Amino acid sequence: MTETVKKITFDWLQSQETQELNVTEADSTFSLDIPKEVGTAQANVLTMPDDFTIYKAVHRYNPGYRSDTYTLADGEIRFNSQTLIIGTAIGGMVTQYDTHAGKSVQYGNNKTYFSNTGGTYHSHIIQQVKPTITALAIIISHNTLDRFIGEAARVNILKTLGIPESPDVVSHTIPLRITKILQQCVQHHLKGSMKLLYSQVKALEYLCELVEYLEHKKHLISPQQKQLNSIHELHEYLCGLEGKLPSLVELSQHTDMPVWTLNTLFTQEYGMTIHRYITKVRLEQAHAVILESDIAFKVLASKLGYSHVNHFINAFKREFGYPPGHLRKTA
Repeated sequence: MTETVKKITFDWLQSQETQELNVTEADSTFSLDIPKEVGTAQANVLTMPDDFTIYKAVHRYNPGYRSDTYTLADGEIRFNSQTLIIGTAIGGMVTQYDTHAGKSVQYGNNKTYFSNTGGTYHSHIIQQVKPTITALAIIISHNTLDRFIGEAARVNILKTLGIPESPDVVSHTIPLRITKILQQCVQHHLKGSMKLLYSQVKALEYLCELVEYLEHKKHLISPQQKQLNSIHELHEYLCGLEGKLPSLVELSQHTDMPVWTLNTLFTQEYGMTIHRYITKVRLEQAHAVILESDIAFKVLASKLGYSHVNHFINAFKREFGYPPGHLRKTA
């Protein structure tokens, strides 16, 4: 049996420990090393005879853990060849930063993650803190895809997804009827050969439905709609981003649109230029956070991408007519 995945490694950011998942077994289950005060996590790796891998991880957060997000780990996967990763999450959203592609994407529920990669793939993973989040992925080599659907279809699918070249990563809204097939790929009540066979069948069913949907979508979407979809995806990405905002040139490269077109379409859709809109959203979020917590202004300024706390205070005063300290004086 040839293996698509050679090794899966997690560097746990909270504990500074490294954990390698052994993927030589056809069906392997592991406890993932997150702090007990945060919760528990368990992963299941299934290696299919047809040279693809299914990964499922269930994260259960303790009710007493008070945070909106949890920075889970830096993950590394090593492959034998060029590979497509398809991932989803149930119960919450996951933000994943692909260090090779230099992009961050959010996925979860009907939002699906697609990565065209090869060799070694690195990602930084942040999860929403919900009672339970289940992450599930199909990892399949280009060679195996070519055997299943043909090389031409595989090339067209990667183009339709917007990741024709490696390394690259993107997320798309996929109909829930299709995503549910992916979410059902691993059934723990099944054992042995039956579990592997069931997972294999569901994974192939998902790929068939996905291919048909993408082929149909390719013929329906106009270039203008594709640009508008990119604007919506950019909006979601920027609203979830912490720290310094990328430049317009970097966003232009990220969306494959000229700077003028990008800013014009964003302004038409959201009523403001990109940086004005995101600055306003961040300051409104800061206003709410200051009212609800005692977070230091310096920490908040850093999260919002300001190089100095005074820059944040001045921007806040321009937006609301009073400095952030006014909220705490009147609280």
